[in-house]
Amino acid sequence: LWADCLKKSPNKPRPLYNYGRELAAAGHASEALTYYDKAIKVNPRFYDAYYNRGIAYGKLGNHSQAIGNFDRAIEIKPKYAEAYNSRGIAYNNLGNYTLAIGNFDRAVEIKPTFAEAYYNRGIAYNNLGNHNQAIENFKIASKLGSKASQDFLRKQRIDW
Repeated sequence: LWADCLKKSPNKPRPLYNYGRELAAAGHASEALTYYDKAIKVNPRFYDAYYNRGIAYGKLGNHSQAIGNFDRAIEIKPKYAEAYNSRGIAYNNLGNYTLAIGNFDRAVEIKPTFAEAYYNRGIAYNNLGNHNQAIENFKIASKLGSKASQDFLRKQRIDW
């Protein structure tokens, strides 16, 4: 569908972006970057394209470039909880757990029912060795429906 849209509208940002998303979903993050780049060139304020370009860079292990893209998405859309969460994941992957937690804090401040952000904050607290804070975040995430948190708590034999 999106390939056909690209043939008909090769210079419109939405088909470029969506084609990139489909490539990324099919496991072709590197190829997706080309289409996100083109969508951003056509519309430099296309925050979703920056966000998904950041996701693609993260999948490729380039967390610093991912952070730069999440920064830009947040600059354009300051209350973009998903971008804060993803930037937190990138910081966590770089070993900067304090910055990761700050991003997860902001994500749940914007979107208090964001189970994934609580779960990710739990991981960052666990990486810092703050296991009580980690468990509290996993409990919140579990109550919000996070299967990963529920599995973690079950394995640890912790009631939630």
